[in-house]
Amino acid sequence: MGGMIIVLLICIVWFPLLFMSLIKSVAGVINQPLDVSVTITLGGYQPIFTMSAQQSQLKVMDQPKFNKFMKAFSRDTGAMQFLENYEKEDITVAELEGNSNSLWTISPPSKQKMIEELMDPNSSFSVVFSWSIQRNMSLGAKAEIATDKLSFPLKNTTRKNIAKMIAGNNTESSRTPVTIERIYPYYVKAPSDSNSKPIKQLLSENNFMNITIILSRDNTTKSNSEWWVLNLTGNRIYNQHAQALELVVFNDKVSPP
Repeated sequence: MGGMIIVLLICIVWFPLLFMSLIKSVAGVINQPLDVSVTITLGGYQPIFTMSAQQSQLKVMDQPKFNKFMKAFSRDTGAMQFLENYEKEDITVAELEGNSNSLWTISPPSKQKMIEELMDPNSSFSVVFSWSIQRNMSLGAKAEIATDKLSFPLKNTTRKNIAKMIAGNNTESSRTPVTIERIYPYYVKAPSDSNSKPIKQLLSENNFMNITIILSRDNTTKSNSEWWVLNLTGNRIYNQHAQALELVVFNDKVSPP
């Protein structure tokens, strides 16, 4: 009799979890993002790049692109097991303009200190990539915004090239885009809670994508405005030849309210 009571208690505890899991998988609500934002920071200074994608810039894969996407991972067992949980309506491709939507307004003393740190091989200097995904809370998500960030050390050669670009000595190297290798998580997951993560089944730290950065200056006016322009290298789903970034977001279904 005591054993039956224990089994009954376990069923009482597990039933709501099993029921919600069943509802989520069978009658789950698609929770596509309303806004996808990306911020890139060098060494903790003023962010060099901020950009958001909304409305028409958030695209759901059509069937031909979805079939091509699935075919690319057809030989990867781990990737296919992950992709079985998603339909094409759950995958959103965020197109992010390559030109930062804000000017780089770092102060001259901070800029000089930044150049010195970049040129000093003994100092630690990293690039931080952060993103946030906003959803519709009324559909049943646990959190409105899912965020995360990654930090990567920069190679000495990359640091020197960025320092020359910031110094703006009008040499050929200061006008050439600098490549930062393996920092861009092309595939990220947006669960119903606030913890968004890169999708390890589709990428690893060794095959994060590369980006190129260049500091643009407005020489036509006396304002000396500066802003950064970023470009994602490698194959993309949309806009192969445009100067832009792209982020593929896998959205978990949510239980109906």
